[in-house]
Amino acid sequence: MLHRFRDPPKQPYGNSAEGLRRDLEWLRDEGFRFAPLEEVMAVLASGRPVPARTVVFTVDDGYLDFAEVAAPVFAEFGCPVTVFVISAFLDGDLWPWWDRLIWAFAATSQSEMSVATSGGPLALHWKPSGSEGAALAVVERLKLLENEERLAALDTIMRALEVDPPREPPEWARPMTWSQARELSRQDVTIGPHTVTHPILSRVGGEQLRREVAASWERVRAECPNAVPIFAYPNGDRGSFGAREAEALHQAGLVAAVAGWPGHASVSDFRGRPPANGYAIPRLYYDEIPGWLPQLVSGLEVVKERIRSVARGRRVRAGATP
Repeated sequence: MLHRFRDPPKQPYGNSAEGLRRDLEWLRDEGFRFAPLEEVMAVLASGRPVPARTVVFTVDDGYLDFAEVAAPVFAEFGCPVTVFVISAFLDGDLWPWWDRLIWAFAATSQSEMSVATSGGPLALHWKPSGSEGAALAVVERLKLLENEERLAALDTIMRALEVDPPREPPEWARPMTWSQARELSRQDVTIGPHTVTHPILSRVGGEQLRREVAASWERVRAECPNAVPIFAYPNGDRGSFGAREAEALHQAGLVAAVAGWPGHASVSDFRGRPPANGYAIPRLYYDEIPGWLPQLVSGLEVVKERIRSVARGRRVRAGATP
């Protein structure tokens, strides 16, 4: 699972083309097989195991830097990749709320903020060089709010910072276009839905849930002939979706979904009740740190996460803060 790709000086965030190229070369040389997401999902759903040393790449959100930086590298290695797009982002109707916060903290002349939100008081003080860290701290706080509460808190924060984000995102936060998505579809890139506006689905009402899922899938299918009926949950942790959300995906005609917690996809992910029936496939978060990828594909990171999960459970049972 990947998100952003650096393109200095206009886009400073994410993984580099050089790091991605190095890791794809390592996987190729070590005998790993690059496979399309839809193919792997179909094999697992049939009850058959996927051949060993199979790797699938996915990218969330649909930023322009995927098209300009990462897509040529994936193409160089003949590596299929699925991009899950926020449909209203590509339509030009919005830019992601977390990017608006990062922009606001960078643009403000303030160095402190104290506001009341439905999630409690929010007070921060930062140095000019620490505005990004302050913004990211606020992002994590706002993720805990219901969708409408988060939008209201964003407006409150913008007023406190005395900034007004422009309608169009800055260069570093631009989406790719639908035209670019279709052009990439002629290579080994497939496009999947990632909601219309990127709310955490467990924090929206039933009507908005159905709209976010169905309208996103309808828009992706209309724009991209090879769209895949596989969904990516915003945020993707265990608190961001459940059986209700999985049922909404099923009703919209989507056959599977990927989550955001670490693990290797297996036949067992397609058994049981929703969402454990193909609607909660784990993914490993990619980082170009040297040695990180071998740790992921070896299964070591999955084992470490299980150990961390057990340790957290023990602390909770002991009455400590997890």
